[in-house]
Amino acid sequence: MSLQKTISEIKNYSLKEYIALSESAGIIDFPTYGILKFFGSDSLDLLNRLSTNNLEDLQVNQGIQTVITSNKGKILDVLQIFRTENHLIAFTSLNNESKVMEHIEFFTFSEDVEVKKVTENKCMYKISGPKSQVLLGKLFTKLPSFISPFTVLEASINNNNFKIIRTDFMKQPAFVIMGNITSKKILDDSFTKTAESFDFQFVKPETIEAFRVSSGIPEFGKELTDKYNPLEGNLINSISFNKGCYVGQEVIARLDTYKKVQNTLCLIEFKSSEISKALPSNLYIEGKPFGVLTSLSKNPSNGSYYGLAYISKKSTDLFTLKNFQAELSSKETIQVSYIKPADPV
Repeated sequence: MSLQKTISEIKNYSLKEYIALSESAGIIDFPTYGILKFFGSDSLDLLNRLSTNNLEDLQVNQGIQTVITSNKGKILDVLQIFRTENHLIAFTSLNNESKVMEHIEFFTFSEDVEVKKVTENKCMYKISGPKSQVLLGKLFTKLPSFISPFTVLEASINNNNFKIIRTDFMKQPAFVIMGNITSKKILDDSFTKTAESFDFQFVKPETIEAFRVSSGIPEFGKELTDKYNPLEGNLINSISFNKGCYVGQEVIARLDTYKKVQNTLCLIEFKSSEISKALPSNLYIEGKPFGVLTSLSKNPSNGSYYGLAYISKKSTDLFTLKNFQAELSSKETIQVSYIKPADPV
């Protein structure tokens, strides 16, 4: 996809939807996750040995975010793991279930573990925004007044059972509502009725993309790829430095201990009249490379563009500069307002 096409798409997002995500709650009814189920007594231990966070003390109806890395410490996927009474649920990046399963199976020997892809068997909605739990209360009764992050609850609509999982995937209160595919119509109807009655907004992919980039949230396939490690991808909150060994642990530990991380994930704001280069695109200043632009969205307040970019640690002096010119790989010029490190996810 060319960058010019990306700009064309993000011009079409709804400011009303963007404001709902920022001030109320947005409803997401399109696929964003793959879903795996893990069965067997060794499932938690195996995932603990294959990913960056400490899963050992994960309790029933609790979850955690963790990163699967290669033996070189590069990102293979970011998983959200949830423990239920009888199995584990793992949310993978969209359409990445098979690669995650292949990686896990490669390291599975005599362990009591069975992995099943169940994405097509489930229906899922996501809601995000400061009033997300208010929206939940319009859909379900008898919910607690406050739901902690990474908590799993069960609720029902007309005897159709659903799992409610708080994930905060947009750096703000956010929930996943998941049920069997046979319950999809009841969930569709309930969300439609609630949105119409209480003025919550369904949001399109373009709006989610604009909100994601302006919030500095990395995405799998763009910022989170096997070219980068979790420290570069701002996934520090998904790494335990006190747990035992996992695949890629030695590399990540050395990078952290000896301060050898090469790139910093940053927000960049700039103006440009016309851009045609496909993403990702190298960034240059006075002919010297200083980073890679990976994502782009429209700034809703002033018509400029937000981007996410990996900036070389050798170029962090640019964080102090304002209003300077830079170039893309195509030699097209952009006027950069600022570059600043994105907050950890």
